[in-house]
Amino acid sequence: ERLKRVMTPIEFANEYEAGFEIASGTVYPELESCLISESEWLKHWEDNSSKDKGGVHKRDSWQRVGGMDFGWNDPYCCLSGYLDTDNILWIVNERYIRNALLKSHVEYLDNTYRYYCDTAGRQQMQELISLGFNCMGVYKGIYLVINILTQLIREGKIKIIRERVPNTIRESLSYCYAVDSDGDPTGRPVDSNNHALDALRYLCVGIKDGNRIPGLVLIG
Repeated sequence: ERLKRVMTPIEFANEYEAGFEIASGTVYPELESCLISESEWLKHWEDNSSKDKGGVHKRDSWQRVGGMDFGWNDPYCCLSGYLDTDNILWIVNERYIRNALLKSHVEYLDNTYRYYCDTAGRQQMQELISLGFNCMGVYKGIYLVINILTQLIREGKIKIIRERVPNTIRESLSYCYAVDSDGDPTGRPVDSNNHALDALRYLCVGIKDGNRIPGLVLIG
C-alpha cells in the first residue's frame, strides 16, 4: 500500500503488475494538491511562534532552503522557503525573471539559506559562494528526480503558497510528456515550461533523506 501511495499508477503497474504503459500528459498532475492559501501559511507561522524553555521559537529550528535554476534567455528561477520539524517543505517565495545579471539576484538571496542549484551553472554558483552564499549542486537525473518530487507530493510533504508562486503554478499546468509524430506518448518530458519546476526539483533532491542523496555534487 505504501508503494501505491508514493508511485504513480503507471509506475506501480509497470513494476508490480506486469503492465507496460508510457507516461503521458502533465508531468506533475498532483501538484495542485500542494497549494495552500496565504492565510493557511500565516496560521502555520503563528502556530509555531511559541518559545521553548530556552526562549527559542519553534520555527527557529526550521531549515531555510531554496532551489535555483540559472538562466538568461530562459528564465532564472529561485524558489525558497522552510523545511519544518515535521519534514514538510513550505515554498513561500518565487523569483522568476529573464535577462538579468547575477548581481541583480543577490539582493533577493539570504546567506542564512542553503540553495540547491543546477550543476550546469557552476560558474554562477562559485560566484555566489564567493559572496558568502551557501550553494550546492545536486544530481539532475530527470526520471529519478521526477520520482522523488512525485513521492513528496503524494506524501503531503510539500506546501506551496498559491499567491506567491504564479509562474510555478503556470508551469505545472503546461509541463508535459512529449508525443511523437504519430501523437503517441514517448515517456520523455518536453524541455520547456520547466524552469520553476526545475528549481523545485533541485530543492527536493537536496533535502531528501537529510541531504544525503547518491550522486550529490558538493560545490562549496
